[in-house]
This record gives sequence, structure tokens and C-alpha cells, in this order.
Amino acid sequence: GLKGPAAKPMGAEVEAPLTHQDYLLKEMMWMSADFENERKRHHLGAKKTGRKVLNHWRASESKGAREAKERDQLVRKTANRLAREVK
Repeated sequence: GLKGPAAKPMGAEVEAPLTHQDYLLKEMMWMSADFENERKRHHLGAKKTGRKVLNHWRASESKGAREAKERDQLVRKTANRLAREVK
């Protein structure tokens, strides 16, 4: 048998060069991870957009309520001023 650095321990397997199928499987693993990340990114983007739309509509509704409240205060203020002038 061989001695020194050329000697291989018993049971050591020689690695075969990568074949087309090995490269194909490696690329399939990468694509699987890439698609999963893409799906997560799209899901989070949709969630973010949905939140923005909801906040926009809530702000619109509160804006209308705020404007109505301001109109009521203005009417009340005007009525008070006129009532003081009538006395």
C-alpha cells in the first residue's frame, strides 16, 4: 500500500466530478429558495399596501367628522355673538 500523503484512510470515498444533474439539482434548490423569498416579499408588500389604504380611508372619515364639528362650532359661535348683540 501507499504511505505518506498519497495514502487515503480506509472507507474514504473519492468525490466524482459534478454532473449535469448535480448542477440542475443545485439550481432547483436555489430557485426554490428564491421563489419562497419572492412570495414572502409580495405578501408583505400587499399587506403594507392594504394597511396604507385602510389608514387613508380612516383619515378621510375622521376628516369629514372634524369638518362637521368645526362647522357646528362656527354656527354656535355665530349664534352666541348674535344673541349678545340682540340684548
